[in-house]
Amino acid sequence: GTQRARLEACLLLFARRSDPVLLRSGLALLLDALLPVQHQARADRASDRRGLTLTRHADRAGGRMVADLDDEAFELAAVLVAAGLAADPDGPADTAAHRARAERGGVDPELDPELWPADLDRPRSRAQQRHDALKLGLRRMLDAAALGTRGKAAPHVVVTTSLDHLHGVPGALPGRTATGGRWTREQIRRLLCESRLTRVVLDAGARVVEVSHTQRTATALERLVKHVETGGVCQRAGCDHGPATGHRLVPHHGEPWASSRSTSLGDTVLLCEPDHEHELHRRGRRLTLKDGRVIGPDGWVRPEP
Repeated sequence: GTQRARLEACLLLFARRSDPVLLRSGLALLLDALLPVQHQARADRASDRRGLTLTRHADRAGGRMVADLDDEAFELAAVLVAAGLAADPDGPADTAAHRARAERGGVDPELDPELWPADLDRPRSRAQQRHDALKLGLRRMLDAAALGTRGKAAPHVVVTTSLDHLHGVPGALPGRTATGGRWTREQIRRLLCESRLTRVVLDAGARVVEVSHTQRTATALERLVKHVETGGVCQRAGCDHGPATGHRLVPHHGEPWASSRSTSLGDTVLLCEPDHEHELHRRGRRLTLKDGRVIGPDGWVRPEP
């Protein structure tokens, strides 16, 4: 018979012999096999309709992401979320807590947590776990600079806040993100605990007066700035050692990094190797700097000139 008649006969035979639960997916699979052109056309339409919108909520914190994905983007997103779920550090706690909380509350542990009583502490829902897995994947992808650099640095979240806001001073304005979001003190403090940070201090005229970060060693740019600032010589009073005399200058933390966990331009001292290794560390001597400050092996003795 004709192709149409053969197709109808095939569909009827399939419907009689298949489990009703599998009928819809099975028919779609059968049509893909019999009509590959239509299958390609659907894939083309999905590609034409692809899109992504990010909209910040006007009446509450956060935002909404709406995506219409083509086949490849959907698979990539599914793999990223699955990998994030497997690597989520909170995942084991969710699994263990699910049954324990349910049993303590007299709730069937197989019941969806969304249906638990409101007063029972719940593990994260599956949707929340997928959300957190996506966030984890995005953070790790940016940390690895997988998308390249911007201005010679990996792109990251930028939050600008005031010390008053971090210290909880009443009336202090919230922190602002590069996309215009307003972040609470608790959100920023959590970010401070989980991230490697660069701190930039501005004066009232928005001029940079101090820079510090949580990396242990000074960056190449910071070393260059200190060389320019000190004239390329040791900062110890009466010492003219430096590259010109064949002596390497060592960036030294005024306050030990083990206690401060930060590296700051203002706290970094350039010392020649003899003063740094022999006088300061081996002999444990206090060194007077050219600006009047005094530093010892355990940190500042007199930090101000």
